[in-house]
Amino acid sequence: MRVSETQKKFIEERSAYLISLFGVKLQDLKFLEEAIKQEYNNRNMLKNSYVYAFNFTDKNILPAEKNLFEYLQDDLERHTDYLSELLELNIEEAGKNNFLSWKENVTNYTKVCKKFLNNFIEGTTQRSLLHVDAEYLYEKEKLFSDHIEVLQKMGVEKNVSLPFLIQYEGDIQAVIAHIFK
Repeated sequence: MRVSETQKKFIEERSAYLISLFGVKLQDLKFLEEAIKQEYNNRNMLKNSYVYAFNFTDKNILPAEKNLFEYLQDDLERHTDYLSELLELNIEEAGKNNFLSWKENVTNYTKVCKKFLNNFIEGTTQRSLLHVDAEYLYEKEKLFSDHIEVLQKMGVEKNVSLPFLIQYEGDIQAVIAHIFK
């Protein structure tokens, strides 16, 4: 990963300031560089993911896959934004104890962001979370949606939902028996 010149300058300036303010050593500020690299990696992945999402018109992409992609993308964005907020926190006004607490928070959240980036990559490139025969699940979802429509036409309104049908594995007679007992 390559850090931009602006980010390098930010790390150098912030490090020099924190060294003079709190008397910490340069190696104690290594976490800043790691956090900024992680933020950069996440933002770069997000930037490319928006282009990828824009091209979701492909017929081979199932609704469940699109939903998973958007969920993982949103998670990654939210956590990256929070890491960014932590890095921009005005720690200079706090004491050394607060600096140590801030350092711990940034270090831990950098690891959290790395995990969310890995989840995003795994979930979108390997489709591992949908690897359970997504086509079969999609067909079942369509069938159950048809069942819901039939039941609603029959005047059955209460508790007819996709999760409800899944509970009865789409067995219409069992669903009707349960509703009217």
